[in-house]
Amino acid sequence: LLNRSFNVGDLLILIGQLNWAIFTVYGRIVLARRSAIAATASAYLTGSVILFPLMSLESPAALLPRLSPPVLLAAAYLCILSPLSNFWYSKALAKVSPHQAAVFMNLMPIIVLLFSALVLGERITSVQIIGTVMVISGVIVTTRF
Repeated sequence: LLNRSFNVGDLLILIGQLNWAIFTVYGRIVLARRSAIAATASAYLTGSVILFPLMSLESPAALLPRLSPPVLLAAAYLCILSPLSNFWYSKALAKVSPHQAAVFMNLMPIIVLLFSALVLGERITSVQIIGTVMVISGVIVTTRF
């Protein structure tokens, strides 16, 4: 790692994870005053208002996407499944502590692995199976003890 050059993408991932941690901790406070659906809608509306102008600056052509089946499928995912998953996370966060909810975020790579195999036909390797077992074991140990 010391010999690698700086990667802006890694920094963005770090910032994103930091923001998710803040959301997880302070989300419970918000959910004490608002419903999960209102909190999710507010988060997505705020994000859209902030990101739309930035997207326009980055790529004005992105405002007029070429409508094709893959683009429509991606839009459907972003408009339906993404908010739905965040709504469910908010519902869970209202019922359990932030650290308990955060533990289950470790399952995300496993879900991505399964969907990549089912949707894209990706081959699951033995290393990924070992990693899956380790993650699930960690979640079990963390939630039981």
